[in-house]
Amino acid sequence: WRSVRVRFRFVTIMAARDDMASGKGRGAPKVEDGARGRGGASTAALAAAAEEAKVAAATPNTGLTKEQVADAQAKHGFNELIEVKKNPILVFLAFFWGPVAAMIWLAIIVEAINQGWEDFGVLLFLQLANGFVGWYEEKNAGNAIEALKQQLGATAFVCRGGVWARVPARELVPGDLVDLAIGAAVPADAILRGDAGAADSSLLIDQSALTGESLPVEAFPGFRLMMGSIVRRGEGHAVIVATGERTFFGKAAALISKTESKGRFQRVVFLVTLVMLAMSALLCSIILTVLLLSHSSFLSSLSIVIVLLVASIPVAMQVVCTSTMAAGSRELAHAKVIVAKLSAIEELAGMDMLCSDKTGTLTTNKLSLRPPMSFSGMSDDEMTFMAALSCKRTAGNQDAIDTCITSAVADGPERERLAAHVEVAFMPFNPTDKRTQSVVRAPDGAVFSVSKGAPQVILQLCGEGASAVSATARRVEAAVQEYADRGFRGIGLAKCDGDATKTASPEWEFVGLLSLYDPPREDTKITLKEAAELGVDVKMITGDHTAIAKETCRELGLGTNVLRSDVLDSTDGQALDDLILQAHGFAEVMPEHKYRVVDRLRAQGHVCGMTGDGVN
Repeated sequence: WRSVRVRFRFVTIMAARDDMASGKGRGAPKVEDGARGRGGASTAALAAAAEEAKVAAATPNTGLTKEQVADAQAKHGFNELIEVKKNPILVFLAFFWGPVAAMIWLAIIVEAINQGWEDFGVLLFLQLANGFVGWYEEKNAGNAIEALKQQLGATAFVCRGGVWARVPARELVPGDLVDLAIGAAVPADAILRGDAGAADSSLLIDQSALTGESLPVEAFPGFRLMMGSIVRRGEGHAVIVATGERTFFGKAAALISKTESKGRFQRVVFLVTLVMLAMSALLCSIILTVLLLSHSSFLSSLSIVIVLLVASIPVAMQVVCTSTMAAGSRELAHAKVIVAKLSAIEELAGMDMLCSDKTGTLTTNKLSLRPPMSFSGMSDDEMTFMAALSCKRTAGNQDAIDTCITSAVADGPERERLAAHVEVAFMPFNPTDKRTQSVVRAPDGAVFSVSKGAPQVILQLCGEGASAVSATARRVEAAVQEYADRGFRGIGLAKCDGDATKTASPEWEFVGLLSLYDPPREDTKITLKEAAELGVDVKMITGDHTAIAKETCRELGLGTNVLRSDVLDSTDGQALDDLILQAHGFAEVMPEHKYRVVDRLRAQGHVCGMTGDGVN
C-alpha cells in the first residue's frame, strides 16, 4: 500500500482556494470544434463568437421577459451538464453477469435439477457474495461523489423584466442579465457589460480552476467570462451567452465522457478468467465425453463435469479482488481520498506516467513575496513594510496583492508598527492609473505617501520614464524582464514626503521592485522524489504561461523542457509521441490538449494518470 499511498498524495487536494494576485493575463480562449482561441480560429468558432456578441448586445438593461426566458429554456434547456443516469437495477444485475457468473448460474441450475441441494446452496451463496460485495463497495464510492455534487448547488442574481431576483443557476438562459459581485462565482459563460448602473465594469477574475493560470486576469467590458470563475475585485453586470454543455466547463466535461469505462485491471482479470474458462471447458468437454461413452447418466455426468469446472477456476477471484481493493479504499478514505471506482486503486499502483496540474497541486495557488530589489538603499524588511503601507488594510476589502503583502507584515514582528501608522487617505487600483496610493501618518506625526503598481507606471510617476536617459529606468526594465523570464510578477514601489494628493508636484522617489510568485508546496519536491523512486515519470501540465511553467519545473527539479500548446497542435504521429515523452512539462494548454497528451501516452502502452483540482 506504500506505493498506492504515495501516488494518491498527488490526488489529495489540500489548500487550493486562496486569493490570488491581480495582474494582466490572457483571457480564456473558447473551445469550438477543436479550434483554439490562442492560435487562429475556425469558421465555426468565429460564427459562434459573432452569435454570442449578438446575444449580449440584444439584451436590454431590464433583462429578459418571462416569455423570452421560457422560449430560451425550451431551446437551450437548463444550465446543467446532462449526466446519463444508469438504471440502478441494471447496475446491480451487472454484478451477477460475466463468464464466471454465467458458469456458476449453469451449475446452480444443474444442481437444482439434480436435487443436489448442498452444492446448490454453496454455489448460490458464492454467486450472491460475488455480486453483493462488488455492488456495495461501488455504491459507497458513488454516494460519496454524489454528496460532493450536491454541495455545488448555486444561485445567481438575475434581472428579468426590470426586477432583480435570486434564482437557481440551473434556470439561467442565454440573454439573462446577471450581477457579479466580489466573491461570486460566474454561473455560466457570459460577456461583461459596461452598464452605467454597475458600480464598476472592470473586474478581477480568478480563472485558476479553469485555465490553470495562477494570476487573476483583468476583465473589461466585452471580456468573455467562463462558468466557475471567481470575482476577486469589482462589481459589474454580464450577459449569459452559453449554458450547460455549451460552456467551457461543459466542453471540458465532454472530453471525459469519451474515455473508456473499463480500466486495465478489469480487462486483465476478464482476459485471465476467459482463458482459464476456455481451457477448463475444453478439458471438461473431454471428461464429459468419456463419461457418456462409459454409459453414465447424462445429468450425473453433467453434474460431475460442472463441479470440476467450478473447482478448476478461481470463482471467488472477483470477491477476493473486490474485498482487497475495498480494504484499500477504506484506508485511503482516512486520508480524505474518495475512490470513485475500486479498480482505480490497482490502476494507480501500476501507474508509470503522471501528468500533474501545477496550480494548487504542485504549487500552493497562493501568491508569496520574494526578496525585494532595492533602488534606494532601503532594507528588504523596510521595503516590505512600505509596500504594506500602500495597501488597503481593511480586512475583506483587499485585493489579492494587498492580502499577500500585508500578510507578510501582519504575520510578523512588524504587526504593531503597521497598526501604529494611520491611513489618512487611500486610492485603490483602477484601470486608468494602474496603481494604488496611500497617505500615511506615522506615530511621530510625519505625513508621507506611498504608491505601488506596474513598474513602468511607477517610473513615470517618479519622472524616470525616459529610459534612454535614465539609468534607473534601464535597471528597472532589465529587472522586470528577468522577472518575466522566470514567471514572476513585478511591482514597483515609490515614496514621497507629505500628502501627494494636496501637493501640485510631489517629489516621488523610486524605492524598488517587489516580485510575486506562486511557490511550490513544501512537500512537493519530496513527493516527486518518492514518485521517481517508485518508477513514476511526472510531467507538469498547466494552462499557465511558459515562463512560469519553466520556472516551476526548474524549482521542482523536473527539467525545463516545456512544450507549448501550439507545438501539440502542429505536430502529429511518431514525432508528437517522441516530443511528449521527452518533455518535462506542457504550458498554455487547454483541456483538449491535456486529453491528447494522456491519450498519446496511453497509446504507447503507458499507464497514465492525470491529477489536478480544476477543470483544466
